[in-house]
Amino acid sequence: MLPSVWRLALRLLPASFLERHAEEMTSALEAHLEGRGPLARHLLVARALGDLVRAALVARFRPVRPRPESLRGGRWRDGGWLDDLRYAGRALVRRPVFAAVSVVTMALGIGVTTAVASLVYRVVLAPSPYQDPDAIVQIALDAEGRRVIMVSAADVERLREGTSAVLTLGVARFRDVAVGGDGAPERVRGTIVSGSTLPMLGVEPLVGRLPAASEDVPGGACVVVLSHGLWTRRFSGMPRVV
Repeated sequence: MLPSVWRLALRLLPASFLERHAEEMTSALEAHLEGRGPLARHLLVARALGDLVRAALVARFRPVRPRPESLRGGRWRDGGWLDDLRYAGRALVRRPVFAAVSVVTMALGIGVTTAVASLVYRVVLAPSPYQDPDAIVQIALDAEGRRVIMVSAADVERLREGTSAVLTLGVARFRDVAVGGDGAPERVRGTIVSGSTLPMLGVEPLVGRLPAASEDVPGGACVVVLSHGLWTRRFSGMPRVV
């Protein structure tokens, strides 16, 4: 099922051309989209929209007139492309509705392409924020065929003592916490980590210190690490907080 913006963009083409080829163009695009994933479909539709709008502008506004022999083969001389640009501008002014539809269609195509490109960069192309990411693995337990990520402290100790393949073992558990201070308390997403987790990931504090491995004992010191965004937003970046 093609998006409605495609059928709207088809109306930009001349009526005579649309009657002969609209159904054929739609069928060809649907055949190309068949069997593709969401990302590939969005990219292909955005590219097709750009080609369609460009073809419509050329078909409607490009002057079709014989050019003098002196200008043939020399389009970039004697102001030829400037004449075409001025002609297209005057034609757009004379047809404001068509101009508005063309601009909106191109804006939608550019917006979809930009959004997809940003998503691909963040998910696939952006470098990992961790130090040596290829050496980081996640360990889970196999409980009756089910993958269980949460492990007990005893399991952690057995892993630390019973394997030589893991150079550093860190433990992390996500948990919502309430942050106080000036104003009403705020619930934020936090992570409970062992003393070796953040150094293992290459995290270095801008101010203060990180939890130490020696504090991973009952009754050990409770160290809180604030993200820079939370520190500046909630506590106005006050040094005395950290």
